Amino acid sequence: MYSRTILLTAASLAVAGSGTADATPMLHQPLVAREKISARLHLRHYRLLSEPRFVRGHYVARSIAPSGRVVLVEIDPEDGALIGEIFI
Repeated sequence: MYSRTILLTAASLAVAGSGTADATPMLHQPLVAREKISARLHLRHYRLLSEPRFVRGHYVARSIAPSGRVVLVEIDPEDGALIGEIFI
């Protein structure tokens, strides 16, 4: 039932907004620059190893923790704050 309503809504938006470009609004995705993420991690003594990737509402980047272990760090996309770390 839920997927049917989504399909009907999408079809009606496609038909109604076929003449205008602003019929479907773009989702706002706040992005933080790589330099800001790197600076925030550096303040907590982490070293960035890979490019941060946007996954499920937050950034995930591979880095080296202060203890020397390789970890995945989760970063808040709005202000670049460290959310947590996952040991690999």
